[in-house]
Parts: sequence; C-alpha cells; structure tokens
Amino acid sequence: MGKIATTLGRMIKQDQATMNRDKLEFARVLIEMDISKGFPNSIKFEDEKRSLVYLEVSYEWKPEKCATCDGIGHTSNVCKKAKVVEQMKKIWKPKEVTETVKNPPEKETEDDQRFKKVKGFIWLLETKVKASKMGALYLQMFKGWCFSSNLAHHPNGRIIIAWNPNSFEVDIKGGTNQLIHCVLKPKRGHSFALTVVYAADDSKTREILWRDLVTISEGMKIPWIVGGDFNAVLNPEERLEYRGNANELIPFQTYVNKCGLEDVKYNGRFFTWNNKQDGKNRVYAKLNRILATSDWIDTYSTAEVSFLPEGDFDHSPALLTIYPSMQNIKKPFRYFNFWKNLNGFLDVMKQFWQEKVAGSHMYQLVFLLKQLKFGLKSLNRQGRGDVELQEKEAYQHLLNIQQQL
Repeated sequence: MGKIATTLGRMIKQDQATMNRDKLEFARVLIEMDISKGFPNSIKFEDEKRSLVYLEVSYEWKPEKCATCDGIGHTSNVCKKAKVVEQMKKIWKPKEVTETVKNPPEKETEDDQRFKKVKGFIWLLETKVKASKMGALYLQMFKGWCFSSNLAHHPNGRIIIAWNPNSFEVDIKGGTNQLIHCVLKPKRGHSFALTVVYAADDSKTREILWRDLVTISEGMKIPWIVGGDFNAVLNPEERLEYRGNANELIPFQTYVNKCGLEDVKYNGRFFTWNNKQDGKNRVYAKLNRILATSDWIDTYSTAEVSFLPEGDFDHSPALLTIYPSMQNIKKPFRYFNFWKNLNGFLDVMKQFWQEKVAGSHMYQLVFLLKQLKFGLKSLNRQGRGDVELQEKEAYQHLLNIQQQL
C-alpha cells in the first residue's frame, strides 16, 4: 500500500478498515501531496507480475486553487489579481486630483479580539462547515495554522480543531461523530492527551460517547483533559429551574467517576448555554465544561478556564490558560477593614504590639509591623472560614426554599 501511495505523495496513515482489509472495494489513506503538481484522477504502477495496473483515485476534499495567482482557497473568476490584470488592459487616463476623505479602518469585532488571545490551540463546535468550504475557513481564521475536523465521521463537520505549529505538536489518534482525540506536545511543557467533545442531543447517542470516553481512559498513561459541549449537566443546580428526572444525570456522573475526571478551576459565566428566548421561557444550563484527570491538574496546577460572555452565540466561549502570566509574582500584604470586626482582633494587636524589641525607634516599628502581619494572616484564615460557613448555610437555605416551591 505504501508503494502505491507514494506515486501521489507521502503517505501519513491508513484508516482502520484498510489496515484490517475489512473493505476490499477500495483503500482509504491519508496522503500529503504537492498542490502544485495537481490531483490526478488515476495512477498506474507495476504489480508483482510486472503487469501495468491502472487505479482510479478519488478525493474526500481538494483545496481550490487559482490559476491566475496560484493562491489557495479561491478560483480565477473571483481572484482579485485577475480583476487587476483585466483593468490594466484598459486605456489608462489620469484623474483630476481631488481631496478625498479616507474611511476609518474597520474596528475589530469582539470575536476577532478573542481569537487573537489564543496563542496555541482552538476548537470550534457545531460548525456546519462542509468539505467544499474548508479552504475558505482556513484562509479566514487559521492562516498559518494547522487544522483538522471530523468530516470523515459526519458530513457537516461538527468539530474543527486548529493549532499553532510554533506552540504545539499534535498527533491525532482518532475520532467519531462526537469527538476528536489527540495528543498535544507543547513546545514548553509536558505532553498530554486532549479529547474534544460535541455530544449528541439525544441520550441514547450520548451513551455511545460515554462508552468511547471510558475506553479511552482505560488505556490512558499520560495526563488527560476533556473539553467541549457535553449536552448534559452533572448536578440539578447546573440547570436553572431543572424539571428533569434525577436519573437523567446518572450516565454523565458515572462516566466522569469511571474516568477519574474533575472540573478544571474556572471563572466567569456559571451557566454556559441559554436558549435565547425572552422572559420566563429562557432556560440556562451548564453544558460546556473542561474536565481533567488529577495528574493533569497536578502538572498544570495554575491552569484556569474563563467562560466568556456569549455575545451573539447561545454558548459561552471557554478560554483555557495553562500558564497564567501572574503565576510567579509574590502577592503583597494587604490590610482589610473587616478584620477589625472579627473576634480576637484586639487580642492579636496587643499580643504583637506589646512585644519588647531592642534597637532604634524605626527598627522597632518595622520589626513589630512584620510580626503583626503574621498574626493578621492567621486571623484572616479564621475569618474566611466563618464567611465560607455562612455562605454554605445561605446556599442550603436557598435550596430548602426552592424545594418548598
């Protein structure tokens, strides 16, 4: 197979059915080709009996190439350079010099600004981009990046992933119509596995996804992270005005427990999806999340997910920062006014302030302030525990009221 494929280019891999010889009607291989040499519809080679054999070649996707400028992603009839050449053939007449007012440059959209923040890896869900439009999408959004999709498993391309080759090396291990599984090797850092998920709407099809993820977890030997739209909630409070059966939560909860996954620390929007309806008809739910194994969280202990405002979408974009820029900066000491209302505040002040210190007046002041800082930090931890206890009691009170309603 490799010898036949090399007549077209460099063979990268074969699909499982071809390797197992399950389908003898055709062979399906992934080949890196030189676009300048075109895409032949057939190839010829000599078999083991030195007979000349002709084979028909078909392509799942071919990028559009312009015959005028040799650019990729468009044809000659829409090529800007072709229009310029056509205009140059006309008789040129100098125009009168007049004052013109230049239009101000178009402002970047919020989505453009969000994309610029992404330095290494991005995934898009529910794209509905067909194979014929992939070239245009690449030029618009991923120019200079590498990208892939699960078009081979779903005609509308439910998942697209893209990465900056200067930031990551990506080895795609497989995919289905609900996931893409790969291994990422950052230029700086440790390799880890990533599974991008876009779960189906119906629970029966999602059961297939849960089983696939459990199978992946059983052979996992490196840190693993799973992210995307799971189309399910883990707990009743993750869906506003939840009216479903508690048993509907069990399959997702079981999968998460079997795979040993937990939520990566996050901030921003709690509900990551809403149905965009008005008034009482609006529904909120936490359908998008990023989960990881404990060894991934230990490896990237400062990682954090920010769920951003949804804008025109019905889902909130998630921005995962693996190396926060402030991680190594020491936080300065701050005095909080509420400390003076805590029990034991005056006792701490007296204990540290009445300590006898030898030296100049300035030395004594600086030394006592440093010692007092440790006492106030200890008092802060006690006060923070009291606040957290009050928060839990208030939340339990809220649940009791909701239950009575």
